[in-house]
Amino acid sequence: AEMIDADQALSWGLVNEIHEADALMPRAETLAGLVVSRGPLAVARALDALYEGLENGEKKGYATEALKFGECFQTEWSTP
Repeated sequence: AEMIDADQALSWGLVNEIHEADALMPRAETLAGLVVSRGPLAVARALDALYEGLENGEKKGYATEALKFGECFQTEWSTP
């Protein structure tokens, strides 16, 4: 396997952002804050889809994402 640098990973869409080492933890904390500010049901469903895709392939992951997205609107708190 060939190593690629951060700029190449960014251009290929493998990463969303590049940061210097001293900026990594503050950025990770910001992103973590964003995740926890979302509804726990939505976060759990997003993780379900992510793990499905990692374990069973991209196509299955996208199908699970669509299914789980719909589940977010079928809760005891949703309106009829």
